Amino acid sequence: MRRYVCLPFYRKKHLTKWSGVFFWEALNKGDSKTISAALMGARLSSITQQITTAEACAVLLKSAGEDWEAKLVDNFPFATVTRCNLVHVALAQKRWDVAVELLRNVRINRSDVMTLWPLIEELDWEKVLLLISACPKNSVPFDLALRHILRGGCSLQYLAEHLENARVLGDADVVAPLLAHAVEIGDWDFVARGMEHLVDIGQITQPAREVFEHMGKIHGMETVCARLEEHRIPLHHVTVENLESLRL
Repeated sequence: MRRYVCLPFYRKKHLTKWSGVFFWEALNKGDSKTISAALMGARLSSITQQITTAEACAVLLKSAGEDWEAKLVDNFPFATVTRCNLVHVALAQKRWDVAVELLRNVRINRSDVMTLWPLIEELDWEKVLLLISACPKNSVPFDLALRHILRGGCSLQYLAEHLENARVLGDADVVAPLLAHAVEIGDWDFVARGMEHLVDIGQITQPAREVFEHMGKIHGMETVCARLEEHRIPLHHVTVENLESLRL
């Protein structure tokens, strides 16, 4: 397999729908024009994106060996080369490491992640965490992903620290599944800290947190949280009014 250099520009009229077979054949032959055109068709216009993506795909090609056409083309009859399709191939070939590398260099959207989720959820939580960490924040279905990671054996504390380092805990949609899991396992200290954090980020009010804490002391946190669940009120949506409406 020859080394290739992706072209910085390829005329728009050539950006037709490139089938998988043309792309992988071009990669195998080192046909830089076709590789570049296919990747530009996948909306990877920067030279850096094209090179890193092509190099990641070259790893898949090498790992497939002489049967690359059967493994990479026949098994995946995609009509076009897209960022999502390339990640799909990497995951289906059990090369989660290549999938992470691809995700770090291309931007996929939430719809793409949901399409890939059946393959992602087959992996253990450590790999899933690496994969979602490589995605843009707004493309990650945090409720689905974090629950999967926690139920897979990751500790709440470890995951919270990881998300804090990733600077995504300012989003209530990220905090919500952590709190839901804390309630599920009865980690009331984590629930208390989480409610304080929701006040800090402006998601709930301080009076609402105080009412929640007071009710927990009187009736028990488990009872309060169970009643909230019955009324379909998640912790990140509590207010003084809906807490009082529980009539405990």
